[in-house]
Amino acid sequence: MHLKTTVFSMKKNVIILVLFIVLSAPKSVFAWGREGHHMVVEIAYAHLSEEAKQKLTFYLGGMSLEDASTWMDDQRKNPDYKYLEHTHYINIEKGQSFNPAEKDNIFSELTAVMGEMQNDITLTDDHVKLDLLILIHLTGDLHQPLHDGYGIDKGGNTINVMINQQSSNLHSVWDSKIIADKHITLEEVNAFGAHYTPAQIAAIKKVNIERWMMESRADLDEVYSYHDGIVDENYETKSAAIIEEQLYKAGIRLSVLLEKYLDARKGGTITTIIAPKQTTATYAAAEGASHIEETITICDKVYGTKFLETSGTQPTFLNLGAAYPNSPFTVVIFGKDRPNFKEQPEVYYNNKKVCVTGLVKEYNGKPEIVISGEGEIKVVKE
Repeated sequence: MHLKTTVFSMKKNVIILVLFIVLSAPKSVFAWGREGHHMVVEIAYAHLSEEAKQKLTFYLGGMSLEDASTWMDDQRKNPDYKYLEHTHYINIEKGQSFNPAEKDNIFSELTAVMGEMQNDITLTDDHVKLDLLILIHLTGDLHQPLHDGYGIDKGGNTINVMINQQSSNLHSVWDSKIIADKHITLEEVNAFGAHYTPAQIAAIKKVNIERWMMESRADLDEVYSYHDGIVDENYETKSAAIIEEQLYKAGIRLSVLLEKYLDARKGGTITTIIAPKQTTATYAAAEGASHIEETITICDKVYGTKFLETSGTQPTFLNLGAAYPNSPFTVVIFGKDRPNFKEQPEVYYNNKKVCVTGLVKEYNGKPEIVISGEGEIKVVKE
């Protein structure tokens, strides 16, 4: 009897200890999750000049754009970078004034890195790489409203909510759950940005870190507009529009910063810019799934097409390798890019063998390449 009591007591203590560890563990303060950060850097890269792209490739030293965008999150447990622990966010309580003199936050770190890259031409290549990794990640973080939120709830981390009948916290909902639930993709974010006028884009590009931060904070009322602790479909739909806007702005603004600060490296240690290695290999449609996140050329026959004229982004789909729904690969052309094609793509390319070059992405479990002009797709003889 005494032995059973002792064992029970030990089990009870273990359970209490586990609960204490779980409940006292620091909440996640990641922004956007990996998918969001990937979209931000891909938008930025697409808007860079060729010279800036080559310099960025050089300084990253073989690191992929995706890995660069999440590097700061990946280093959270690395003691060498503990000094960056609190720089992912800033806490400004509701009604409190912003104090730009405060240190150890996202505003102070971004400001410091930007000043260093602009003014110090003696930086080593490794130091430039570190500054770029910080710049890339924190520009994304800054545009997640809860990273410019309230310290009282740790940027929504201590607020428990229900989403799709599952328990979560408000910060995680905005980091990744809405992106996943609403299937927010790079193509949709770019389509959202296509509605901006040139004047609006010019305004977005004006560099002002404090203004960018305050824009994010302006969305906090919507962020906290859920009811009874439940994130419902209506809330997700409205929030998805905000997320698409913020991701697009983050990407455009990151491109401006990268262009500016990479240009300032002209007097640095680079003597010859090494362009990214290009491949001349071509693949059949069925091989596309093995090359996700790679820029390759797919050559195969188009077995049917579809133009969704009434859809919001008006996509055109070219089914390569087999007819839908068995086609192993899809080429996508969004409505905003149709003027770049002399002929209607769903008519001109149907039943022809084509070679298409671009970045392979995965959407709903199937590989695809999104193209925006005739230069990315060629009709070839069978």
